Amino acid sequence: MRCLPLIDGGEDAQKENIFPFHASSQNYEVQVEADGRRRGLGQRVLKVLEKLAHATRMRCVRLTALTHNPSASAFFRACGYILDDTSPSIEEATHYEILSKATENEGGTDPPIAS
Repeated sequence: MRCLPLIDGGEDAQKENIFPFHASSQNYEVQVEADGRRRGLGQRVLKVLEKLAHATRMRCVRLTALTHNPSASAFFRACGYILDDTSPSIEEATHYEILSKATENEGGTDPPIAS
């Protein structure tokens, strides 16, 4: 698995003066081999990424799903991920879509002190 946190300037966050950057975790290649699927490993990996994003005050976890793998897209959506604003439009006919899930920080809550 490769995970690359991305930070760029975020106008809304700067206007609200709540966080100087728009921070998200962009995740590449979360893959589970066929014989390891349907055992909860993928959900556990996503939960770790979501907790990491929350603890580091990132606004969301963002991932890329290949459109030729509808079962992966269905899995991510079942885990609460939705089509992100940065995803290419249908008219662009790309082979991927970008999905994201907001962290609890989006609502203004602070990460827990200990877990």
